[in-house]
Amino acid sequence: MSDKEFEFLRLSYKEVDFLINRKQFFASMIVNDVKSVSSACSFIHSIMPYNEQNVLLYDLDFFIQASFKNVKRIEEASHNSLAIITDIQAMSDKNKSILKKIKFKGKSLIDNGHFGFVLHIQSEIIMIPIEHLKLFPQNVRTFFNLKGILGCRFIDKRIQYVIDIDTILSNSIMENLQ
Repeated sequence: MSDKEFEFLRLSYKEVDFLINRKQFFASMIVNDVKSVSSACSFIHSIMPYNEQNVLLYDLDFFIQASFKNVKRIEEASHNSLAIITDIQAMSDKNKSILKKIKFKGKSLIDNGHFGFVLHIQSEIIMIPIEHLKLFPQNVRTFFNLKGILGCRFIDKRIQYVIDIDTILSNSIMENLQ
């Protein structure tokens, strides 16, 4: 067994988990003081304050449930929604260009260099050895990678998908602009 492990944020649903590489975000915070914004992308509809500036929010939980029809939340005691905060400079050029067009009170919302993904689901940071993650077979890998699903693993009768939030963001923005 290799000692090479990676940190992932695990989003837990009833029968499936989604894993986000910890390197794709640098902070997390409880979602509060949210304001609505209009956007061509149905998953981007709000902002919240972060470091004395407004951060545009993408509802990742809503996207997952809309895209994976059989994915259902675990019924649990109420909890606060979480936002993971990413650095705009780490995003693809295509995403940066599109996000610059979304304005709030006449000002671009990504000028502060940050973007958030909202999670209304139980989540935790876990360590996973690299050899436990499996790529999809070559004949379907490109299809899944273009959708933002990079690989998976099976554990305790559950499937865990490794997702790329930059690709997911890009795809959902492009789908809404067509």
